[in-house]
Amino acid sequence: MSDSLRNWVQQARIDTSKASSPTTDERARLVTSEREKSAFLAAELDRPQQR
Repeated sequence: MSDSLRNWVQQARIDTSKASSPTTDERARLVTSEREKSAFLAAELDRPQQR
């Protein structure tokens, strides 16, 4: 079995709750959330400091 097929089968098991790991949708939300957090922190660090 090729790695890509093995990964697809594993993700299908996860998405149908037969394995414990984030589903595809949950993983996508986590990635989006991490990107937004990184962008927010970068903007905060680039902002001039007020005294």
